[in-house]
Amino acid sequence: MLYSAMGVAAIGVGAGVAFRWKVLLPVIVLLPLAAIMFSVSRGFSYKETAIVIFIAEGILQGGYFVGLLVGFITTASLRPGGVLNFLKTRRNPEVRGKDRRTAPSAGAGEAP
Repeated sequence: MLYSAMGVAAIGVGAGVAFRWKVLLPVIVLLPLAAIMFSVSRGFSYKETAIVIFIAEGILQGGYFVGLLVGFITTASLRPGGVLNFLKTRRNPEVRGKDRRTAPSAGAGEAP
């Protein structure tokens, strides 16, 4: 069972690093079917089967979250400023409080 849990976690991490939410949803739907087949092959009762499904889903989603963190840290470390400068603001302090938008021209919105 340990190898199955590690496999589910690896699937979650792989999905978190490589893909986004739309790939996780089909895996979440198909995982209970695989957990039911696993439980039937081991001769588990209904209660034990439900526990296996909940634990497998939790491991998958935990792995997905870890994969998202790994992807975020990897992406942030490849930026020029590194991970530490990621959260710093990139605004110019001299322009703070001023609106950077330009006003529309005097003839804007009029028909020719």
